[in-house]
Amino acid sequence: MATQIQYDCFKHVYDLENEHYKDIQNACKIYISICSFFLGGLAFKLHAVFSAASTPAKVIFILSVISFVFAFIFVLLATWAYSYQALCRPAEYIENLGTAPPTDGEFLDDRIVDIAYAWDVNSAVNNRKGRFLQVASIGMLFGVILAFFSLLISLT
Repeated sequence: MATQIQYDCFKHVYDLENEHYKDIQNACKIYISICSFFLGGLAFKLHAVFSAASTPAKVIFILSVISFVFAFIFVLLATWAYSYQALCRPAEYIENLGTAPPTDGEFLDDRIVDIAYAWDVNSAVNNRKGRFLQVASIGMLFGVILAFFSLLISLT
């Protein structure tokens, strides 16, 4: 039989994963803002680069835009609504109750299993989202570097 301390420990781990989810969502907002800012800036400089720049500057500029679009797509994949696991479904739990209610120990055992399963599913989803954001950050880094070189070449 599980104790209240064991339940609290599992619940704390689950709550930490929920905080991880919130951090990922906040990072997604920042990444979308950065991508939008740079894509807007690149769109603003589009005419200047293509009217005065050499062919290498044009190619690098296009690669920069592609990098930011690539990063933007991966940020959108990270913000996509994925299926998270809830701790328990109270209506189902009440339906499954027999004539005799479970003891407190049995109830805590069941909740610990629910928490462990929900943490496992939610952790995998959060890790996938984190990998999407890592790829997006690499795309943004390449986009910034390429945009810098494109504008540098177009000025010379």
